[in-house]
Amino acid sequence: MTREEFAAATAGLKGIYDSIKGIYTLKTEADRASAIHDIAMKASDASMALLEARSAMETLSAENAQLAKVNAELCNFMGDKENYTLKRFNTNGFAYVDNRLSDDGSQPPYFCAHCFGNLKASILQPTGESVGRDRLFKCATCAAKPLLGHIVS
Repeated sequence: MTREEFAAATAGLKGIYDSIKGIYTLKTEADRASAIHDIAMKASDASMALLEARSAMETLSAENAQLAKVNAELCNFMGDKENYTLKRFNTNGFAYVDNRLSDDGSQPPYFCAHCFGNLKASILQPTGESVGRDRLFKCATCAAKPLLGHIVS
């Protein structure tokens, strides 16, 4: 609901209030009946405006919850980003490696450099194909297919 719509709804409520106050000053039954009809119409309009405002509020609340979730994910990723290092392979392929997992001697997973640059940690999956001693990997998120051998830097 925009400010203008809110102002119009508020003015409508004030109009209902003024009409109710004025009903006591009317002399004839016909004038009072007409005023009551006008009040009912204004109340109906105000009720519709309230429903529209409630719907807009629910939409904004859902959008806010989604944005809060995305923000939390980005904050988590950005805080965790320092644990990864971009590595160049002898095949001129690039992948990010998680520094925390390489301490035990096992090969850490490789993360797609393209997705990592877009703030997504997508693990590269081996395709089973190889070129010589180098292995072909595939990113499930962006479908990149880097050829990775041994790390040179």
